[in-house]
Amino acid sequence: MSNRITTTPSNIIAEASSLPNTSSETEASSPLAVPSPQDLHSSPALPQWVSDIYTKLNQQAATLTAQAAQIADLHHLVQRNVELQTALQRIAELEQVTATSNASLSHSAYLPAIDQPAPTVSAPSYAATAASAESATAPTTVPSTTHDYPFLYLSCRGKDSVHKLRCNLTDIRLENSRILDAFGRLQVQPVTDFDPRSPSTLKDPKYRNSSDETFLQEEAVRIHQARLLNIVKRIHNVNRQIAVACHFCFVEHLISEVKYSSTLLHSQLKPHKTRSTAAANPDDSTAEAEDQFTAPSNNLDSSSLSTSSPADGISAPATE
Repeated sequence: MSNRITTTPSNIIAEASSLPNTSSETEASSPLAVPSPQDLHSSPALPQWVSDIYTKLNQQAATLTAQAAQIADLHHLVQRNVELQTALQRIAELEQVTATSNASLSHSAYLPAIDQPAPTVSAPSYAATAASAESATAPTTVPSTTHDYPFLYLSCRGKDSVHKLRCNLTDIRLENSRILDAFGRLQVQPVTDFDPRSPSTLKDPKYRNSSDETFLQEEAVRIHQARLLNIVKRIHNVNRQIAVACHFCFVEHLISEVKYSSTLLHSQLKPHKTRSTAAANPDDSTAEAEDQFTAPSNNLDSSSLSTSSPADGISAPATE
């Protein structure tokens, strides 16, 4: 650096003349070394505040570069989001078209089901199955002491016909073969001391004024035997008819051997015939004989019963 000149112009000229001429020597010795623009801010000859400015500029440039990268990422995400929205909309449209086509195919593409012909062989009924099982197990079953045809007497409140009692049993789906078990489960107790041949069972008004005990006893026996004959006649199986008649005659001694041999075997027992749907109810043909008895009533006495009919109904004994 040259010395500062604060003198008058004359002095400046004097000092300048006294300084050695070094410019020509420098130019002759080596060219002037000028730093590059990239290294200008790191030159040791620069002031500190200039270096600070360059540092701040470098920091701002780095920040701008990072922000530009983030903006580019945001643009990419926005574009990707638009593509996804378009794809979702397209998927929804395709699903709607597929559902519509499936609905149309379900109504038109499939052929109607062909009705299968009904089987010609009908399923066996409960009665047929039970009968076959009973016949199959009969040879290996020990006979029971109560395997015959017992009667079951039930008390009633008034005069009920046999037909009404049978309708009641049908309404509760009760079979004769299950009557004892069903009544036992329902806690219905039968009348064990009832005598169907007792004169007290005669409820017909024409017997009220009669005091002849012998006549009343004979009438009770006659009516009871008529009931037994009607019971046998209602059995459709001939073999079972004979078995029941034998039981009534030789086991229970309720009918005489004369009735058994002459009436039952020769005239009453008929070959089995299939009943038609228009056949009359068997209860109608035997109503008069069946309605001669009634079970003893616990709530009404004989004088309170209706006198409009000469018969006094009783439930028909159930046979097993």
